[in-house]
Amino acid sequence: KHIDIKIYEDGSSNWTLNQMMPKHPFEVPIECLPDITPKTVKTVIVDGRAEHYDAKGNLLHVTGVDLPSYAELLEILRNGGQNAAIISRKNSLHTKSTMGDLTEVLDNGLTRMTHIYSPEDEVADDLLGKTAVSYINAETGLAMAEAIVNSEGYYEFRKVYKYNTDDKLGIVPAYTSSENFLTDSKDNEYVVITTCFNENIVIENNL
Repeated sequence: KHIDIKIYEDGSSNWTLNQMMPKHPFEVPIECLPDITPKTVKTVIVDGRAEHYDAKGNLLHVTGVDLPSYAELLEILRNGGQNAAIISRKNSLHTKSTMGDLTEVLDNGLTRMTHIYSPEDEVADDLLGKTAVSYINAETGLAMAEAIVNSEGYYEFRKVYKYNTDDKLGIVPAYTSSENFLTDSKDNEYVVITTCFNENIVIENNL
């Protein structure tokens, strides 16, 4: 997708998402019936609503959506980025206090946080008793990996974040790769691997 995000002085934003042809297409090895339902090729998110349009510009439907406030990010930019590292570490500490029963600083520069889901977490029943694991870069505060492990110690889900360094933008997301470990109705185990690439990221600062 091509994503255009406009952030305003009060921290509000609007988003325009245009569907693009995948650079790394996934081919399904089975024949499917043709899908004639209208496809969303453009989504505009503003004022708490997402408007979905087809290729001819026709409005297909509208859904509600909550966007985060970017007031804190704007303050960082106004200060020349001086507080960026402090904000990143504060966010990781917030994660530590709310989801981390155990926090360990590893020798490789990562912080590992683990939490066993309980009814107090108000999560879906299929997560109860399972362990959430997150790996955070202790220096930058960036998420590096996350996983869900069942009570037997096996992965049910894991995701890895990769980053590139840009001369103008600094550290930017390159791609994420996730694995879902599933079982079908006949108890056959299989893995669904999803890789999302981030390319051509442009940030314009008009402050």
